[in-house]
Amino acid sequence: MKVLMVSNNSPSKEKKYAGVFVVNQFECLQKNYQEIVFERHFLKRKFTGVLGSIIKYSGYFTRLLKVVRGRHDVIHFHFLFPNILLLPMVRSRALNSKIIFTMHGNDLTLSTRNWVYKTLTKRNLKYVDTLIAVGTGLAEEFERHYQRKVDYILPAGIDRRIFYPQQARCEYDFIFVGSFYKDKGIHLLVKAIERLVTQHQIKPSFCFIGSGPQIKLIKGLESIVDVQIIPEATQQEVSNYLNQSRFLVFPTLKEAFGLVISEAMFCGIPVISTPLPGPKMQIKNGIDGYLLEKIDVESLAQKMLNAYHLSNKSYEKMKKHCVSSNSSFALDRICENLVNIYTGEVSRNEPL
Repeated sequence: MKVLMVSNNSPSKEKKYAGVFVVNQFECLQKNYQEIVFERHFLKRKFTGVLGSIIKYSGYFTRLLKVVRGRHDVIHFHFLFPNILLLPMVRSRALNSKIIFTMHGNDLTLSTRNWVYKTLTKRNLKYVDTLIAVGTGLAEEFERHYQRKVDYILPAGIDRRIFYPQQARCEYDFIFVGSFYKDKGIHLLVKAIERLVTQHQIKPSFCFIGSGPQIKLIKGLESIVDVQIIPEATQQEVSNYLNQSRFLVFPTLKEAFGLVISEAMFCGIPVISTPLPGPKMQIKNGIDGYLLEKIDVESLAQKMLNAYHLSNKSYEKMKKHCVSSNSSFALDRICENLVNIYTGEVSRNEPL
């Protein structure tokens, strides 16, 4: 069997960790299933203007059509849009190939940006044999837009060789990992921290890993609490920082799955998160983390306050539950499920 993995989002010098989960998936498959020939066609994520994007994607699409030409049993696309636009030409060159698409979140949003994109996406879905979504909420959103069932729910996978409990000294009460955008709930987190300081007279220590336009809000906290900002970190460094923290805070307003939740839990770090479908797939409220009752500052501040005052005995119990949670989301398990999908050894909508 020959499998081609395709993605328009992979790491570059400018964006070192863009789509790294797809690269991890490919390398895991290639290493552990040597009876299958795996090839890849990835586009590096770079900062470009409109003209640069046109040139970049033109080359990406042109090279893909040369690569295909009926030489693969399976063509597995990561990210629905804009890959779906090229599908009629891919199908004409790969009549006998199984076409699989994995949706990750924003790619679905882009496909519905205007009626032209949505019409073309809907029309070209007929060429897709198998649809995978990384989370249940994403699957439901897709089905609302396109009136077609998603075949499998399958996250990208957590590499447990990197994310595991370490004997590390606790340096931070809370950690945030992600982009500093409004959709990630940075503004809610900043206001919740301010509330903890002004109303509850506590000054927890914080670590923020990431970058984005709302960094000014985070830097504004430096006058009232101990804050460390890490603009860039490798996956191993993220694991190290997680292991030095008591709780991950993930107040996202929009999230297909939220890999960092399970990354933290694989390290034995409980998580405080908004109650979106992706986080709810991973967190058992009060067992291995906390889910907010409402997506607002008051609820977030209260959960953080509860976490801050949690007894050592209760915290250690929660840590143990984290380590035993979500084993089905491990990268090796995800790759095993993918191979079963490639070979047709699982039925559609069968639990994975």
